[in-house]
Amino acid sequence: MTRTLINRLPAALLLVGGITLLQLHASDYWTQHAGQTGLLWSLMIEGAAMWLWAARSLGKNALALVASVLALSAPLYQLGQPVYADWQQTQQQTLLVQQQIDQQQQAITRLEAKGTTYQQNSVKRDGWAKLIEQTETQIQTAEADRNRLQAQLTGMQTGADLTALVPIAMTAMGLLLIQALVILTTRTVFAPLPDQRHSGLAPESIDSNPIGATPRKKSTANRWSLTQPLAA
Repeated sequence: MTRTLINRLPAALLLVGGITLLQLHASDYWTQHAGQTGLLWSLMIEGAAMWLWAARSLGKNALALVASVLALSAPLYQLGQPVYADWQQTQQQTLLVQQQIDQQQQAITRLEAKGTTYQQNSVKRDGWAKLIEQTETQIQTAEADRNRLQAQLTGMQTGADLTALVPIAMTAMGLLLIQALVILTTRTVFAPLPDQRHSGLAPESIDSNPIGATPRKKSTANRWSLTQPLAA
């Protein structure tokens, strides 16, 4: 039994470390949403999940799965919420840049219309050359700004997708791994000991002829009756 307990020590250490890491994030979530009783909520949910996983019962293990999902959702939200907030901010910046691009495009359209009007007027009389030149310069400047904003928008969209996806995926995978580790180590640490597994067996099934028991003597009645001569 002592050797079995020693073999379970690494699993117990991993169990304590996994629960501590999950509770550091889960307690913050429950404290924010449940107030002063948030820490108790977090500990009760985690404790219920451990107790249900330790039981060798299909019904309790099904409830343990629900408790584990609930216990995992809190740290997942707590770690993913800042990433989601950054993604929302990036989306707002992207929308702002898109609006600036639209404004530049509208300005280019107006300048091109003015340039066309100036060109038509220059056919009838002189004096429009300077205005035409200024308009073309303004169009070139507006087009350069539009192209710069479009390049910035493309970089923001690509960076936003990668920046939002990678941290969330890594966080989710890490939390799932830790939760799976907690479940497996819980079932290992609280597994029945070898002596407890055999405690329900009948003594006859363990040893049909236990040490110290008096062996049965074979009856010699029949042998005596066969060897003795019959009386006359």
